[in-house]
Amino acid sequence: MHVDEARRLKPGMKVKCPDDQENAGYVGVVTHGANELQADLLGDPFFWITVRDEARGCEAVWPSNLISLVSPLP
Repeated sequence: MHVDEARRLKPGMKVKCPDDQENAGYVGVVTHGANELQADLLGDPFFWITVRDEARGCEAVWPSNLISLVSPLP
């Protein structure tokens, strides 16, 4: 997801999270959106996004460049 899209994420919006280690990818609900712009080791910008997996009953923090949008942006 591009940082311009990530900046517009709001709690309650749905995003697709990728596979992570032994866990399959899932569609989750944003609980905390973009806050402070970060940069990875290559200088690519991203935001940390907190996503709740309602099926598993847990939350995870994902970099915005690894998730994709399911809900339409406002």
